[in-house]
Amino acid sequence: MEIINIGLGIRQKNGKTYIASLSNSKKVAESIESEISESYSELNYQIVEPFDSTSLIDETEYYLDLEVIGEEDLLYNVSKLLGKENLLQEADVLKLDESRLKNLKSNKESVRFFVIELDEEYLFLAVNSRATIKGRNFLNLSVGSKNNTIEIDYGVHIPCEITAVLEKENSRLYVMNVLGFENMLGLKYAKKEQAEEVLKSFLAGNLTIGKEEYKVSFQEYDKIHSTDMVKARNINRLSSYKDGQADFEIEKIKNAVNKLQENQRVEFKDKEIIVNSENFRTFTAILHNSIVLRLISGDYNII
Repeated sequence: MEIINIGLGIRQKNGKTYIASLSNSKKVAESIESEISESYSELNYQIVEPFDSTSLIDETEYYLDLEVIGEEDLLYNVSKLLGKENLLQEADVLKLDESRLKNLKSNKESVRFFVIELDEEYLFLAVNSRATIKGRNFLNLSVGSKNNTIEIDYGVHIPCEITAVLEKENSRLYVMNVLGFENMLGLKYAKKEQAEEVLKSFLAGNLTIGKEEYKVSFQEYDKIHSTDMVKARNINRLSSYKDGQADFEIEKIKNAVNKLQENQRVEFKDKEIIVNSENFRTFTAILHNSIVLRLISGDYNII
C-alpha cells in the first residue's frame, strides 16, 4: 500500500462538509499506514452486494455508482462531494492559522473523516470523536512552531478501520460500515424529520405492529426523544418504516424479543407494546421483519 495523498473531511457548523488536502501528507502517511495496514490487507470489497432498500435497515455492506445518482436522491450531495475527479489534487490545501484552530477546538468546524488516496482507489476513514484515545496515533495540527510538531494545539485520532472505498476508474463507492459512513457525512440529519413523523404516528396510535395490530405505548417519551432519537440506527429504522410492514405474528416477535437481555425487552400487554428509553432500540428493530428473523436466528448484535 502506497499512500499518494491525504485529506480531511471537515464539517462546518451549518452542516456542510468540504474536503481539504494536507500539504505535509508525507509526514503523517507512515502513522496512517501503520493504523490501517491490517484492515486494508483484509479488505475484500469486490464481494459486496449492490445497494437495495434493506441495506440501511440491516446495516449490510453495499456499493453504488456515484455517476448515476440523481438530484432527488438522498445521496446526491455525497456524490457531488466524493465523486469529483482528482478529489485531493484539486482540493484546497488545509491552511492552519489561529482562527482555523480556534474553530476546530470550539467545534465550529470538526474533522469527520480522513481521505487516503492510493493508486487505484480512495479510502475513507470515519473519525469517531468519542473513541478511546489511549495508545492511538494522532494527526497533530498546530500553529507557530518551526516543524509543526513542537506544540500540539489540536489532535485528531487516526482511525484504524476503513469505512468506505471509492474506485477511481468507475466511481463505484463501496460502503463497508453503514453507520460510520452516515455519521461521517451527517446523513442522519436528512432522515431525522421523516423519522420524527413516524414516531409521532405511533404515539398517536395511527400505526401498529404485527398481524394482530398491537399499538405502542411510550414511557419516558421526553427522554426517548432527547437521547434515542439522535442515534443513526434508530433514525434509519424509523425513517425507512412503511405502514403495515411489521406484519409478523406477535408470537414470532415475542420469540425474537425474549432472546434478548431483560433490560432490552419491550413489554407486551393488552394488545399494547410498552416501550421505554432502555428498550427503544429493540422497538425500532422489530419494525422490520428482516431484523426479527435475524434475532430469531441468534444475531443479537443487530440491536
